Amino acid sequence: MVLSFLDQIAPYYRKGRVVIITDNISTRTGHAAAEWLRHHPRIRFVFTPKHGSWLNQVEIWFGILTRSALRHRSFASVAALATAIYHFGKYWNEVTRRPFDWTYTGRVLHA
Repeated sequence: MVLSFLDQIAPYYRKGRVVIITDNISTRTGHAAAEWLRHHPRIRFVFTPKHGSWLNQVEIWFGILTRSALRHRSFASVAALATAIYHFGKYWNEVTRRPFDWTYTGRVLHA
């Protein structure tokens, strides 16, 4: 699926290097991805650290979306799910929006 998406967007970026920052999910690290990259030498993946989803601000927002609008709910259709996501996004943007306070200092964190 990801590689199909990249096949669709690659023609729009015909000059220079294209760097895609991504997580380490298997669709980007497996044999098919390596083969795809071999055929697209201008494009390369740069991976975020493993277990570092907190570095990605959109992952934080997806967590908020999940906890606030999706968890413990079921939807009769994909359209109903899309509507719930849309309404939460609209509510977030109009009512609860606030910038994320990036507090990471660069110190190594220990689990």
